[in-house]
Amino acid sequence: IRSQVTDRFAISILTALAVAASVALAMSVEVASRSLQEQLRTTTQALIGSASLSISAGQVGVPEEALDLVAQVPGVLGASPLIRRSFRVASGPGQGRALHVIGLDLLGESDVRRYEISRAGVIVRDAVRLLALPDSVIVSEAFAARLGVKDGDRLALTLEGRPVELVVRGVLGGEVAEAFGGQIAAMDIFALQQVVGMKGRFERIDVALDANAPVDEVAQQIQAAIGPGLSVSRDDERESFGLALLRTYQ
Repeated sequence: IRSQVTDRFAISILTALAVAASVALAMSVEVASRSLQEQLRTTTQALIGSASLSISAGQVGVPEEALDLVAQVPGVLGASPLIRRSFRVASGPGQGRALHVIGLDLLGESDVRRYEISRAGVIVRDAVRLLALPDSVIVSEAFAARLGVKDGDRLALTLEGRPVELVVRGVLGGEVAEAFGGQIAAMDIFALQQVVGMKGRFERIDVALDANAPVDEVAQQIQAAIGPGLSVSRDDERESFGLALLRTYQ
């Protein structure tokens, strides 16, 4: 070792620096990996909420009338439709930044997903009235801070290359606001239907059950009520959404 340092001083120094840099890089990648994986788990849990079952129909979507049929099945605590789309900020300091917009049924969400809406620092109880206008969007506090937007500001976005303009009318809080690292916003699901071209259909319906309801039995009753054209999945199958994201990242 002494001879190596003496005879090849420059090479020895470079080797030591290379090893140190490699160790630092490996540690940084590991920390980033764990942070992102935790963020993906948080996103999955926030979107699933307390639901035990999910109803879907692939790219076709679930017809609106299925929502009432599911809600009437014994053992169902709440049925909540969902639409999810990724927009991009079209201009300003956050140009190119992703904004994941979810459509929520504001009359029944408390039984499935946990969130709250505030305006001017006050929690809004009548969210339906707040989102009565079809261009209204509620952004997370983290996203509002990053872009410096506030109530009444207009957001110029794009969806699959098509321009879309929405108006900020509140701040989204609660568990849902933590999904996608705060890059999330909410709209009234029926307004989002118009924006994304899914009039009369949902991406899926999440179902929360009574505490003592037998999951398999209720799932069979739901399937009988909605017919063979739609599929009913259990929560462990629905978590494949989050697992797929993790596998892609890994």
